[in-house]
Amino acid sequence: MAYTVVASRSPEGEIGGFGWQAFVAFGGIALFCAASDLLHIKRNGAEGSKRLFRHLWRMFFPLFMATAAFFLGQAKLLPEAIRRIEFLAIPVFLVLAIMVFWIIKVKYSRRFLTV
Repeated sequence: MAYTVVASRSPEGEIGGFGWQAFVAFGGIALFCAASDLLHIKRNGAEGSKRLFRHLWRMFFPLFMATAAFFLGQAKLLPEAIRRIEFLAIPVFLVLAIMVFWIIKVKYSRRFLTV
């Protein structure tokens, strides 16, 4: 959150090309993850499908963020022929769709309840 203050007070209103809004968003996500970890530790961990669900969320969310940052945020590094939003959004939505599929499968499948 310190970077939020520094970015908002800088002459350009940003640090490294990111405005204060980006630091608030990522700081909020980090705060949510830290609170989730503390709650997880307090409850002595998780078992079965809850543990697998937590693992899926922890693995797919950073993959989603990295895919979005690369394909949507760094489009200028890709060849001109595929720089259209229709092409750049495909990998991002594919990761999101796979994430939703596996989370639903783990949450509602009886097979994962006893793992």
